[in-house]
Amino acid sequence: MRPRKVRCCNRYGQGAPEEVKRRSCSHGVREARWDKLKVNVTMDRDFVERRAGGFYLRGSRVPLDCIVREYRKGEPPEAIRFHYPTLSLEQVYGAITFYLGHKDEVESILTERERVEDAFRDAPPTPSDLRQKWAQHVRSLLPERRK
Repeated sequence: MRPRKVRCCNRYGQGAPEEVKRRSCSHGVREARWDKLKVNVTMDRDFVERRAGGFYLRGSRVPLDCIVREYRKGEPPEAIRFHYPTLSLEQVYGAITFYLGHKDEVESILTERERVEDAFRDAPPTPSDLRQKWAQHVRSLLPERRK
């Protein structure tokens, strides 16, 4: 099957629709079948935004870190989407694409967040004197036992 030939956009002139103008070529005739391979295809939506020192999926409260961790563990995008029902499969793929395109920046933020989480986990939960004060307060609220 031979690819069909289309007219060059340069022949359309000033009144041509914007779609035709974007597909301009220099040789006069081009093959319609190979258009998408020759043009750089970009995503029409941004799926990730920077908020509060990290990356989050746009329109949600899901941090990119969660998606990246599961992706690095080998989870397929469909399984990741199942873990986050508020996200669409398109958002998950968009997040993975963003991660692969900005790997160094995302990795540095991911490392910093893991360091903060480890420090929080290793810190003692509450001071011991606070526990004692809380226990005394609870005992003062309980009625005394009568013999």
